[in-house]
Amino acid sequence: MKPIQSALNSATDGTIGIAAVFMMAMMVHIVADVLSKWLFNFPLDGTLEIVSNYYMVGLIFFPLAYVQRKGAHIVAEIFTKNLAERVRHGLDSVIGLFMTAYTVIFVWHMSIEAMRKTVELEYLEATELFIVIWPVRWVLPIGFALMGVTALYQSLRSINKLFSNPRSETGG
Repeated sequence: MKPIQSALNSATDGTIGIAAVFMMAMMVHIVADVLSKWLFNFPLDGTLEIVSNYYMVGLIFFPLAYVQRKGAHIVAEIFTKNLAERVRHGLDSVIGLFMTAYTVIFVWHMSIEAMRKTVELEYLEATELFIVIWPVRWVLPIGFALMGVTALYQSLRSINKLFSNPRSETGG
């Protein structure tokens, strides 16, 4: 499983890098818009549309798999923190499988929508320009698909731990 983990780590690190580029581009774009507005009385056209339809989407959806890999999603442990390790691995496995199933369904529907918008060549109209936004529709299925694959890998790893150490019954 090491090659799979290595590939997933590389992919999730890559998406974090892409999200960082989106964040830097957003900051530069917004600063340029503010400076242009205050110094030259000429705001950059389409800033709001580009920020909300490109930068924010990439910034939110590309890191999903990295957050999953790090176990940084919001978790309510009030009922599970004192359970035996074996029971926690079982719960982690079941939750990971449910999450994988959810992401498969979600990715399927998002991909259909992204394909529709690609065929339509979806765009937005700003004050003086047209902004093509169909490519960003693919960020959602990519981000969620990678998160689903990561959840599946983690679930299989939990199942492996569950059956590799059957006598582990220590609580948390």
